[in-house]
Amino acid sequence: MAYRIFATVSTVALMALTACQKQAEIAPEPPRPVKVAVVSAPSESRDIVLSGSVKARVESNLSFRVAGKIVERKVDIGQRVMPGDVLARIDTIDLKLGLQTANASVDSAKARLRVAQDELARNQTLFGRGYVAQSALDRASLEVDQASAALNQAIAARDQSINQTNYAELTADTVGIVTAINADIGQVVTAGSPVITLSREDEKEIAVSVPEQDIRSFQKGMSVAVSYWADPSLVTQGRIREIAGAADPASRTFGIRVSIGNEQRILLGQTASITASVAVSKSAPVAPLSAFGKRGDQTIVWIVDQNTATVAARIVEIGLPTPEGLRIEKGVQPGEIIVLAGTQFLTEGQKVKLPSSKLASLSEL
Repeated sequence: MAYRIFATVSTVALMALTACQKQAEIAPEPPRPVKVAVVSAPSESRDIVLSGSVKARVESNLSFRVAGKIVERKVDIGQRVMPGDVLARIDTIDLKLGLQTANASVDSAKARLRVAQDELARNQTLFGRGYVAQSALDRASLEVDQASAALNQAIAARDQSINQTNYAELTADTVGIVTAINADIGQVVTAGSPVITLSREDEKEIAVSVPEQDIRSFQKGMSVAVSYWADPSLVTQGRIREIAGAADPASRTFGIRVSIGNEQRILLGQTASITASVAVSKSAPVAPLSAFGKRGDQTIVWIVDQNTATVAARIVEIGLPTPEGLRIEKGVQPGEIIVLAGTQFLTEGQKVKLPSSKLASLSEL
């Protein structure tokens, strides 16, 4: 009797377990959470943002026009100067000695000319009386011409020596700011060697380096927006004034200059960014590599039907790779939703769970 009861209980338990297994097998699979994005409409333009710094359009390396030892420097970096301000001086002892020599040469030439003129006058008198030949009169006239030329040469040398003495002072020729000092007191400099760099304030520019793949998007006269790191609320309009004709050999970038006029709120050396809106010849949505799958030799993506919350595979044609992923040249339309991750676990018609927040577009990723 006990055996029959045990067999009956075992049979009931086995039937209950089998029923639970069948119920588990036919229970629907919960929707799979997925990461998705909306295919955005192709854009006809894109923004290029590049960083640079504020420069003066004219930066002059000022130098002495004569050689000498610097004995005085009257400006420092960052100092604003006016036209005629003395920036530095060199020792004038040798220059003054040269001027004394030039003055002595002028006095000597004047004396020689007076002697030659007196000799010519005597010869003219004697020639009139028949006491000297024509050749003597010609020689006296030649002496006067030579003495006059020597005097003119001595006067020119003296004037040049006066100028050289005046060149001992290095002066500013315009309003500007001292941005560099290349030589200091006690240093002997040659004529023309840079001593002080002066940046003019009348026109400022943004110096920017452009990668070679983007340089064809920029044209002279093109308008760009300029923002400044020190004051994000300040945005000005600039115009491209200059584009380098060759790439920098070290960075392989092209330098451009963006003119911004004389904005008083902008200081030389500040960090700035330019934003240029450039046209694109062909625009295709770009999706990350995780969004793509394979079906045979064909590339697919998974499209989400928002009404039924199910997915379906779609064959697509991909283009050239980008840093963000692969371009989808054909197969998707703007507004469609594609799955970005977990595609290897999806099946045709499978239910998925979409994010509760607003869906991002591919262009925003």
